[in-house]
Amino acid sequence: MSLSHNKSPIEKLFTINSPDKMRRLILQFVVVLMMSCHENRKLKAAYFYNNDFEVLKDNVKQVVEIENHHSATEGNKYDTTNFDRNGNAVESRIKYSDAPVILLKYEIGYNKDEKKTETRITGDNSKMIILYNDDHNTVDLKFYSNGSLNYRTNYSYDVKGNITESDTYDFSKHHLSKWKRKYDDDGYLVEEFLISKKDEPGLKYTYRYLSFDKENNWTKRVRIVDGSGRIFSFQKNDTTSRKLYYY
Repeated sequence: MSLSHNKSPIEKLFTINSPDKMRRLILQFVVVLMMSCHENRKLKAAYFYNNDFEVLKDNVKQVVEIENHHSATEGNKYDTTNFDRNGNAVESRIKYSDAPVILLKYEIGYNKDEKKTETRITGDNSKMIILYNDDHNTVDLKFYSNGSLNYRTNYSYDVKGNITESDTYDFSKHHLSKWKRKYDDDGYLVEEFLISKKDEPGLKYTYRYLSFDKENNWTKRVRIVDGSGRIFSFQKNDTTSRKLYYY
């Protein structure tokens, strides 16, 4: 006999019920947070997007984004995130084509030396806790549903502060996935690879940037999803367009 419950909208975003949903543990929503990037003593906002942390340029006030999956079975995703003047996200509103709005709230934690140590993101009966090291890099991400840990992700970085690998584990510490990343000379994410437990190729994501605003933040990007590896067998593209507003 098995017990089930009606999942909240945000919980459904993190449910693994298909091969692609494994990736969508984090991929299918946008969490925006502060990454403590110092430039002229100003803190910069950062997008936690596609399982990566993208530092946004200049003093961002709001990001409005539309993700088009070009699919009859996958609806578009719309989200709006507001930032305070310190670059911290305040709230996000996420909307899928035929689903209710998901509201995410952000709370930043500091230690006695006023260094940021964590970000807590809450919505419905779910929450996410993101922990930072002394270099202000995210080292641990934990997702909870109804008070229980569902999964956690650990990150590795290169000398430039780019995430090179991420490993996701379930609540019982079983390894679920490993992703490896490549960047161009300007620090933009250009490729991601899913690696199986046997080091076999799986999903490959390739990113192409089509347009930028005057602050050199990208405003249109195509993601090419290649599932022709040994794990999956499909291909598709999606396009993300976004508008950034500044203080």
